[in-house]
Amino acid sequence: MSNFPKKPDYSEFNDADLRQMFAIYGQIKKARIKRTKDGVSMKWGFVEFKTQEEAAKALSAMEKLNTEGKSQVKASM
Repeated sequence: MSNFPKKPDYSEFNDADLRQMFAIYGQIKKARIKRTKDGVSMKWGFVEFKTQEEAAKALSAMEKLNTEGKSQVKASM
């Protein structure tokens, strides 16, 4: 079992981590962390699902994620 910090450091996430985080919601076509020209994570990324329904499922789940009343993951379609 893994222990996660209360506020994860998403700056260390890579594309594979992002893909794994969202894989429970459906088939992923692309998952990419946005980075600066120097390769530093901007702490956000893109996930493209195979179907609109899978994307909607992920969006609904992400809207419910909150830590201390502040959303840690923001999603849009």
